[in-house]
Amino acid sequence: MLAQNSRMFLDTMNIALYCYYAYSIMNDEKNEVVGGMEMQLIKLARELQHRGHSVEFMVGDFGQPDTCESGGFMFHKIFDRSRSSLLRKISYFCRIIRTMQADIILERGSSDITGFLCLCAHALRKKYVFSAASDVNLVRDADDPSIRTGSRRWLFRYAIRNADNIIVQKKSQNELLSRSFGRRGKEIANMPLIAIDTVRAANGNNITWISNLNTYKRPDLCLDLARRLPAYSFVMAGAARDPRYYGEMEFLASSIPNVRFCGFVPPHKIPHLLAESRVLINTTIIDGKYEEGFPNAFLQAWSQGVPVVSLISNPDKIITEKGLGFCSGSIDRMADDLRLLMEDDTIHNAIARNCVTYMREYPDVSSIVDQYESLLKATLAHP
Repeated sequence: MLAQNSRMFLDTMNIALYCYYAYSIMNDEKNEVVGGMEMQLIKLARELQHRGHSVEFMVGDFGQPDTCESGGFMFHKIFDRSRSSLLRKISYFCRIIRTMQADIILERGSSDITGFLCLCAHALRKKYVFSAASDVNLVRDADDPSIRTGSRRWLFRYAIRNADNIIVQKKSQNELLSRSFGRRGKEIANMPLIAIDTVRAANGNNITWISNLNTYKRPDLCLDLARRLPAYSFVMAGAARDPRYYGEMEFLASSIPNVRFCGFVPPHKIPHLLAESRVLINTTIIDGKYEEGFPNAFLQAWSQGVPVVSLISNPDKIITEKGLGFCSGSIDRMADDLRLLMEDDTIHNAIARNCVTYMREYPDVSSIVDQYESLLKATLAHP
């Protein structure tokens, strides 16, 4: 028994996850900034903590103390709104990271501070792991909307070149990473976020769009589809970090009779929204040609037997190869594909069955966390 306990102690890791909104999400029921990236990180933190690892969060300034405990996690505020000068901000940032117990830092998706995290981690003899989100994270010359200035883009590319390990969501991201940076990452799937449901006999009637209201998610194209297809009911769900853009989309949606604009929908209510859906649509297009990584909404929809009709996002071509819906390629074709799924029960129900079959064969949470554990331990063991 003593030997077993010693082994467990030696296997325990001290991990820090950078998730800007984590404190706000986990301490405010009305929080409206949670997206797939945040949901995946918070779920990963809980699973790793359940396995005995120490997990800390690096977060933004929401009025909390510099360091505080909540829900079993330590939260470290690495930004401080009261510090106006760049030098004071960087000094505060480095001081907080120096005080953390973590030996390894994991960031998911690009940000303006990716380069700083990598630099600071290595300066303090910590390991840094980058987990890719959208495809543009891994393309050297792409215009990544999460990085606002040229200097930050240079620092971001530095982090990709020098990260101790990189995680990708799909095989095609490894190809992008290899072409742009000459590196290979570890492919780890997104964790499923809701339970698999039985196939419903087309009970839902809505065409549903679920995403954050960012310009590159192209909610305007959802509204365009609704105007083209006035016979069908559309539902839009999503919050925005830009109140002006949110107001613009809400106003435009209100002028289209067959659109119900829900705004923010809490994660635990997404299954109820999908239960009323016949099809989920995705209209994201980044920098004119790039798709998302692996949208969490796809997994949520397929878990409930809801086909996906996507403009260009088709992770490793599984939508078309597994018969999980359609990747249309254009708005004109997207409208045609939606008409087919809304009108033809035979085709719709066959695809719905494929969706549930795919999710039953999809890796479970435990096996996915096993891969994270293995990668993090190997990263720490590497000199």
